Amino acid sequence: MTVFRLGDRHKKDKINFLKRHWGTTEMVVSVRRFDMTALDGFIVYGANGEVSGLVTFIVYDNKECEIISLNSEYERQGIGTALIQSVIEEARRVGCSKVKLITTNDNIIALLFYQRKGFDMVELCYDMIKESRKIRPQIPEHGYWGIPLKHEIRFEYLL
Repeated sequence: MTVFRLGDRHKKDKINFLKRHWGTTEMVVSVRRFDMTALDGFIVYGANGEVSGLVTFIVYDNKECEIISLNSEYERQGIGTALIQSVIEEARRVGCSKVKLITTNDNIIALLFYQRKGFDMVELCYDMIKESRKIRPQIPEHGYWGIPLKHEIRFEYLL
C-alpha cells in the first residue's frame, strides 16, 4: 500500500471522497469550522484506482497537529493505520509535541481504533455536539447504531 501526500493532482478525488463520507467538505469540530479541501493530508488508492482512505490534518503554530478527518473504505486492512502513521511521522518531522483528534460518543469503532494506535482519551466534552449544531444544523441527532450524537471525546498522542 502506498500513501501519498495530498497535492493538486488529488483535489478532485479528495473532494469526491469527502462528500461521499461526510456529505460535505466542511467539518465542524468543537464549534470550529474547517474547509477540509484546504487542509493538508494523505491519501491511499486501491488496486482499482479508487480512493481507499483519506486523512486531513492541520499543524498549529504551537506545534500541535490535529487530525480533522480520517476515513477508510475498508476496515481491518491497514489503511487507517497507514494514514495515522503518516500523520504522526509528519508531525514529528515538523517538530510537533503531540497529535490530537476528536471523535464523537457514537463512533465506537473509532474509540477502539485510536486507543489501539496509542492515543489516550484526555477529555469528554459533554453536549458539545449541541453547540456544533448551532454552526452546522445538518449534524444528525443520531449517529452509528442509532446512538444519540451528543458528546465529543478528545484524544492525544504524545510525540
